[in-house]
Amino acid sequence: MQMKPLADARVAVVLGQSATALFAIRELGRAGFTVYGEPGDGGPALSSRYLSQIADDTAGAVAQSDDQRLDYLLRKLPSGDSGRAVLIPCSDQDVDFVSRNAIQLGQRYAMQPALQDGMAVRLMDKESLYALCRDQGILVPGCWTLERHELEGLVGQLGFPCLIKPSLIHEVKQFMAGRKLWTVTSPEAYLDRIRRLPNGNTRWIVQEIIPGPESEIWLYCGYFDSAGQAHQQLTARKLRQYPPGFGSASLVRTERNDALRKLCEDFFSAVGYHGIATAEFKRDPRDGQLRIIEVNPRPSLWFGVSSAAGKRIVLAASMDALGQPLPDDVEARDGVYWRYLIKDIYSRLFYLLNPGFILPPPQGLKDIPVQLTAGAVYASDDRWPVLGELAGLVRKLLVRLFRRMTR
Repeated sequence: MQMKPLADARVAVVLGQSATALFAIRELGRAGFTVYGEPGDGGPALSSRYLSQIADDTAGAVAQSDDQRLDYLLRKLPSGDSGRAVLIPCSDQDVDFVSRNAIQLGQRYAMQPALQDGMAVRLMDKESLYALCRDQGILVPGCWTLERHELEGLVGQLGFPCLIKPSLIHEVKQFMAGRKLWTVTSPEAYLDRIRRLPNGNTRWIVQEIIPGPESEIWLYCGYFDSAGQAHQQLTARKLRQYPPGFGSASLVRTERNDALRKLCEDFFSAVGYHGIATAEFKRDPRDGQLRIIEVNPRPSLWFGVSSAAGKRIVLAASMDALGQPLPDDVEARDGVYWRYLIKDIYSRLFYLLNPGFILPPPQGLKDIPVQLTAGAVYASDDRWPVLGELAGLVRKLLVRLFRRMTR
């Protein structure tokens, strides 16, 4: 039996159970949306008070295959009074799934154009992203994208240290086991790593490491409507990340950067992108220039800082998809901090205990007064997800312990 949305409700379906999905659920739920999700493995988003739970006898099996997932989304969820619910993917795998099934899902859901015209997938692929950036005059790190069997022949051209990562990380997510990339500091380490990569169709990126602390990483987010107009734009600085040096944000501070904002606004408009946009750049100390690292065509983990700073990016995308007026676009607050507490504690300790790490420790953490602080999981009006997060961490630790004991 499934729940019915409230009368006159706007309905959204948020894919995923992670802290990123939790942010999207909260932003839409606080704005009056009835928000549904997918049954899952107990991620923090499933414990949110803003998520409408669904009692369904197929819940335990819904995520086993694309066909089951598609059936669930097309048949098991209400649409709202407009006849179409908004669909928000919150991970690369979700973006890929929605894009591959865009024709069917588009008949049932209101979606961002980038999920339907292929642009979201192009931006997720590092090879095509960097090609688009070069066309627009945006600096990229020195990099090569090759098949696995071609990687060994590259060793004589490389400088060390460098990093190795998949072009499309979701294609080898299980093999990566939570990692985003590997760093190698010598030709011998490079050869050892590439010989252990899996066979398959995935292409691999070998990329130079931009020197300097991770506190020189700059972030941008916004929403681009079907006319290419930018809304709810925000810039911020990534102060620490997890895993340290080359991971996802664990500590972020909003900070105005007009040059970065214009750079991103011009780029997304020029390539014809329409949807939620996130970009990450690092300032290279060798020439002071910003070089792009990645783009995400979806909400990112650190988006909680955008809400705390006064921006409503997911809400703007959802309202626009339904053909309704967008929320007011106010000036963002500077000096707002966002923190993923458990992961940031680890990263902070890591730098204290590893002074010889490949990158120097983050700098300048206290040069802007704190106006407001937001968390990745905890919220005063939505406290239960913290327990879901802790339960998930315990489950992961037990799984890893079991695997070690059974080797």
